[in-house]
This record gives sequence, structure tokens and C-alpha cells, in this order.
Amino acid sequence: MKNLNRIGIFGGTFNPIDNAHIAIAKQFIQELNIYKCYIIPANVSPFKTSNNDTFQISSEFRIQMLKLAFADEQKFIIDTYEIDKGGISYSYDTIRYIQLKHPNAEIFILIGSDQAVSFKEWKEWEWILKNTRICVAMRLGFSTREEITELLKIDNKVPHILKSPIIKISATEIRQKLLKGDSINEYIPRDVEDYIRTNKLYLPKIS
Repeated sequence: MKNLNRIGIFGGTFNPIDNAHIAIAKQFIQELNIYKCYIIPANVSPFKTSNNDTFQISSEFRIQMLKLAFADEQKFIIDTYEIDKGGISYSYDTIRYIQLKHPNAEIFILIGSDQAVSFKEWKEWEWILKNTRICVAMRLGFSTREEITELLKIDNKVPHILKSPIIKISATEIRQKLLKGDSINEYIPRDVEDYIRTNKLYLPKIS
């Protein structure tokens, strides 16, 4: 049965989108009975404001990879709000934007346990905990379920820990594999990998 009042948000740099992102997003909407989930690529993460990243690519490339990855998934909406807005991307602003689009909805936020451990550094983190339901996908080496539950508990409201498998690879490791010429076909959807190789993404910058 459809629950029209449950709206999900999954934000990140998605640099690049990978199979783990897709798997936890699908688990998220299934486990929480999410009607629609907005996939929102960040313009500039407040935790990644350095301009010295060797693997920076244009927003257009990241958007296109997301479109390829979720092309056949009707419950997912690629939304470029943060990129269109420009500047540093704050989840608080994005949540308010989604609330305006869905004023009567219950908002669910999908994050990784790596984000959970630094959650109290987020803009308006207490407001976010009180006004949304935080759902956490576990990543290898980033705290335990019990620690995260205690960390993100507020007014007896606790986060939801997804039943998804623990994520064991990061986007950084995938980019390093591309740089070394290693195979990435087990980590990236085929269409996304073809797009990366066609456009020669994640190669070192030549100064």
C-alpha cells in the first residue's frame, strides 16, 4: 500500500554514484515504505570546501551519472536544488525546500554512519533530528549501531538503522581504482562506468 505522506531525501556528493549508494537507497524506500525519494547532489559540502581535490568534476557530470544510475527507478527523483542554489549545501535548507513541496509529509533522511558520527556539526542539527526521521546505513569502520542510536537520540526519538549490508568501499577508493586502471565493474553500474570512461573522468589534473 502506498504511503503518500512518506518522503525521503538522500543527499551527497555522489562523486561518483556507486552500487552501494543504489542498494541502500532501494533498501531505504522499501524498509521505510517511502513513496518518493529525492536524490540531491550537493553543490559544495560544508565538510569538503577545499578546492584542491584532484578528482573534482563538474556538477553536470555528477547529475548525468545519477540519471543513468536511477533511469529505471520510478520512486527516485534526481533534484538539482543544491546545485542550482549554489554555494555551500546545507541539509537544513534542503529539508525546508522539500517541506514546501510536500507540506503534509513526514520527511525521512538517509545518511551513512560516517555522516552520523559528525552529525552534531551540521547546521541546525537539533531541528533536523526533531523534524525528520534519520535513517542510517552502516559503513565499515564508522562506529556501532548502539553508539549511533545514542548519539542521534533526541526527546526519546531514535534514528532508524537500516538492515542493509555494511558498506565496505568508498567513492575515494573507487576513484583511486580508476586512476590506477583497476576494474570497477563490481562497484559501479555499467552505464555509469561507460560514461566515466567515455568522458575520461577522475584522471589526475595536469598543472
